[in-house]
Amino acid sequence: MRLWRYVLILGLLGSPVLAQEGPVQAQIRAEITRYEQQLEANPDNWQARLFLGNAWARLGEFEQAIVEYDEIINNNPNYVDAWKRKGLVYQQMQRSEEAIDAFTTMIELFPKMLEGYLLRADVFSQMGEAEQAMDDYTQVLRLNPEQLEARMKRIALFQQMHRHAEALTDLKRVLNKQPKYVTALEYRAISAAALNDWGTAMADLNALIAAKPTHAPYYWQRAQGFRALGRIAEAEADLTRATAFPKDRATSFFQRGELYRSRNQCPKAQADYRQACAQGLQEACQATCP
Repeated sequence: MRLWRYVLILGLLGSPVLAQEGPVQAQIRAEITRYEQQLEANPDNWQARLFLGNAWARLGEFEQAIVEYDEIINNNPNYVDAWKRKGLVYQQMQRSEEAIDAFTTMIELFPKMLEGYLLRADVFSQMGEAEQAMDDYTQVLRLNPEQLEARMKRIALFQQMHRHAEALTDLKRVLNKQPKYVTALEYRAISAAALNDWGTAMADLNALIAAKPTHAPYYWQRAQGFRALGRIAEAEADLTRATAFPKDRATSFFQRGELYRSRNQCPKAQADYRQACAQGLQEACQATCP
C-alpha cells in the first residue's frame, strides 16, 4: 500500500483527534484502559498485553498493536499467539513480507500446528505466489488429510493455475464425504467444463439449479454447456429463465444477447443489449451486432 493511503487509513480509523467516536470505538477504548490498568499491576501479564494489542488493532492503531506484540515476543519468544496476531496486523497493513515472517516463526515454533501454514498460504496467495501457497496447503493436508479449508483453497488454486485434473481429484475426495456440498459442486462444474467433461458439468449444474433455482449464474453456466453440446434452444431457454430473476438481470440479458449475436440474430441481440445497458451494465452499452 502506498504511504499516503496507509497514513489516511490510520487517520480515519485510529487517530485520537477524531471529534466523535461511535459506541464500538468507545467500548474498545474502555477495554484498552482496563488492560493498561491490569498491566500497571502486573507488567508480565502477557495475556492482558495480547488483548491490549488486539484492542489497538481493532481500533485501527496498527503500529501500537505491533508494539504490544513485540513486548510479549521480546520477553517470551515462544508465545505463538503474539506471532499470529502480529502477522495478522501486518497482513491488514499490507506488509506481506513481514506477515510471512511472523507466520513462518509460528511454523518453526510448532511445525505440526496447521494454523501457521494456513495463514501463511493465504498471504502467499494474496501476493500471487501460487506455488508457495500450494506448498503450504499441501503440507496442511499431509498433517491432516481431512482439513477441508486447506483442500478447498488448494482446489481454487489448482483452478487458477488451470490444473483442472488435479482439482477434480481433490473434489472427488470432498464430494465422496459431502455429496451435496454446494461450493464443491460449483468447483467441479467449472473444472469439468474446462476439460470438456460436459456430462459431469451438466449433472452438477442440474443439482445446483435444483438447490438454488433462482441463482442466475448457474443458468449462464448451463447455457454454456448446452451451446458446447449444440443444444441452442435449451441454452436460449436457460438464459431466458435467468432474465426473470431480479438479481443479475442485466448480465442475463447480456448473456442472451451474446447468444443471439453468435447466431447472427442481430435484432434480438441489440434488444437484449439495450435492456442490459438500461439496467446499468456498461459493457452492454458498447456491444454491437454483428
